[in-house]
Amino acid sequence: MAATEVQGLEVVFQYSTDLIAPYDWKTIGCETDNSSDSQATVNDTVTKCATFSSASKPTNAVSGNGVVNAAPEADEASYKEIDALLQNQTKARGRYLNLDNGTIGDGEAIYKEGEGRFTSLGHAAPADNLLTFSWGFSFSGVVITTPAS
Repeated sequence: MAATEVQGLEVVFQYSTDLIAPYDWKTIGCETDNSSDSQATVNDTVTKCATFSSASKPTNAVSGNGVVNAAPEADEASYKEIDALLQNQTKARGRYLNLDNGTIGDGEAIYKEGEGRFTSLGHAAPADNLLTFSWGFSFSGVVITTPAS
């Protein structure tokens, strides 16, 4: 029986400044970890005849940490590129997905794609270790949860 688990190293965030397909995806290289968060607020209104519920539009964000690579590959994002996108408030297309591992295809386990912006970028430069960074990206508008076939 084939393994159906997805390893964390197979889950990546990619972005493209092309807002119309085809997208030129860049992966955030040298990541140590990443995570995704989706939230919606549910409001209950109690009346004398019934309780009514409404839900807010979900917010979706992705964040991660990594080691700064001063010479990334052409398909990898650099700290400086992400910083420029953040400082210039540049809209980008982002996607958070599992990569094909031979058993589970691209985006079959986890997938989020949509337009948004980088919302945070920080770094740490300890005297006895590598230069590291953290980043955040927030989706705005429609978020697609199934990859296009």
